[in-house]
Amino acid sequence: MADPIWNWALKRILYVPSGSLNMKVRPGVLEDFDSRTQRVTQSATRAWVEHGPAGLRRALPGLDGLRFVDYLLQKQQPSADALRAVQEILDAGRSAYTVGRRDRRPGLERRVPGGVQSAAEAVTAGSGRAGERLASAWREAFGLGPDLSKVYAEAVKAVEDAAIPVVVPKQASATLGHVIGQLCKDGDWSLPLTREDSAAPSSETVLRMCQGLWKGHHDRHGGDPNAPAQVSQAEAEAALFLAVPLVQWFTSGAVVRRQG
Repeated sequence: MADPIWNWALKRILYVPSGSLNMKVRPGVLEDFDSRTQRVTQSATRAWVEHGPAGLRRALPGLDGLRFVDYLLQKQQPSADALRAVQEILDAGRSAYTVGRRDRRPGLERRVPGGVQSAAEAVTAGSGRAGERLASAWREAFGLGPDLSKVYAEAVKAVEDAAIPVVVPKQASATLGHVIGQLCKDGDWSLPLTREDSAAPSSETVLRMCQGLWKGHHDRHGGDPNAPAQVSQAEAEAALFLAVPLVQWFTSGAVVRRQG
């Protein structure tokens, strides 16, 4: 996959100036990439000036090369044919990445099962502000160089946006913690299931999912010497996949309080 993907990238950055026989890099491209990715010791600009295409490729190995492709996708918004070409390269190379969209622009993101992706997109599209937060968390979680703390925080905020108006609508400055407290107090917020397991009612499922998401957010506050230093990729994804069904249940009216 390395050769085709680099050939694709070079086509995006090279051009032949009028009246010249030599190809040059489009002005500002490498400088902007260096600035955005804070590249100092492995400057793409210097590598190109000193050693041309071979030097640029050496300066951007592996994941750095994919970051450069991601930058070109985001910055240049290639044509449908160019997007199809890079997707075919990724597919043929069985890459862990695929072409997705972030902030309405094309970009690379890690692959997830198609059904999971479709379900998440349906929730994010139809859940108002909570859905917008989920979409932001999804883009961050599966893009290149994710901000995992942001993923977790946005997942929690998405559930708060969905659950607070339903469970504690009059609570000033409410958080997911207040939602959990009310769920515990009432004990009867459930899903619309005709039959329930008495040992594991749906009200318990909703509560435990909220508690797991809330308690797992270990970098929300400081002061805990035993907390991990950073949110891991696995933690961020787990938070996101807890948040998706919770947002859908609360925004769709599926979670209701039993009367009587």
